[in-house]
Amino acid sequence: MNRTRGSDGIHRISSIATGHLGTVGLSARTGHGFGNGRNDLADVYNNALTSAGIRGLVAATPVSQTRQGGSGMSAMQIVRNADLEPAWTVKQAKEPGFMRSLITWVGGPEGYINTNPAQAARSPDATIGLMRMPVGNRQAGVHVHSVTEIYVILKGEAESFDGVGNLHRAGPMDCLYIPRGVPHGVRTVGDTDLELIWLHDAIERNGVSVYLDGPGPFPAADEVGLIAFRDMEPDWGQADAKLGGTLRWVANWVAAAGGANHNPGTAQVNDTLALGVTAILPGNCSPAHNHPFAETYVIMSGTAAVRQGDRVEHLGRLDGVRFEPGTSHSVRNTGDQTLYLLWAHEKPAA
Repeated sequence: MNRTRGSDGIHRISSIATGHLGTVGLSARTGHGFGNGRNDLADVYNNALTSAGIRGLVAATPVSQTRQGGSGMSAMQIVRNADLEPAWTVKQAKEPGFMRSLITWVGGPEGYINTNPAQAARSPDATIGLMRMPVGNRQAGVHVHSVTEIYVILKGEAESFDGVGNLHRAGPMDCLYIPRGVPHGVRTVGDTDLELIWLHDAIERNGVSVYLDGPGPFPAADEVGLIAFRDMEPDWGQADAKLGGTLRWVANWVAAAGGANHNPGTAQVNDTLALGVTAILPGNCSPAHNHPFAETYVIMSGTAAVRQGDRVEHLGRLDGVRFEPGTSHSVRNTGDQTLYLLWAHEKPAA
């Protein structure tokens, strides 16, 4: 049994909710043709889904059928934490021992994972949310997704477990990277409620995620990875990042294949998503810039003024904002503490 402990975090973020997607649980029983126990999960889970009338657990999401086009979207969409009602809809979420709630800042269109469809920004390419899990609770067994799932711990400590007994400990600002098709779950460790941001590198249809019954084992061809924040060296190499007024640094847990990577050798590489953090010192800003891809910010700690053209919005902890591709924007730290922004880039290398 492997046991790895992550960092306690260079800066303890005061809160956010543990972020795991609110998927509907189906059951796949132990012993459905695992063979020698390493490479048969895709067939097993697809068979389980087919028997339930759902197809293609590990097939790619048909994004081309869900794109909504930019003409009907706001160039900058604000999603405030105060407007997001937590959902308690995942398996056994209301039962003591398994209690957890979810919110969504960025979700898929109708029929896809999105716990706050009236408030969340819509994306054809990614899902981003928050999960809160009180002390003494855990997810109900292990489950699998048809997409890669990523957790960033904001408060408390999590122990992740997979289908064959491997464990990882992750503290504030650490990241757990779970490739698609890998059985996994988390539990709170210690005396502090767990809060984490969850991200999916593609949208997933409601009901596709599978919860697995029984003790296992549930082997897979890949495994959960830990990116410890203590191993991520801050990068001060952005334009004017070392000048007064624009003092800031960046780091990334996940880099896009073929795209920018601020932490090579440490960051996980993903085909469709980049994920990192920008730290803006008090009295400073991130100058106006734009990307050819969509970008989402979530305020992890601190307060910010976000500008897009003549529009200025003031954001606090757990507020989110999504920018459509090509939207020029800037961010200013309005507080007396360092502002920590989680950022997610959708298909940055496309």
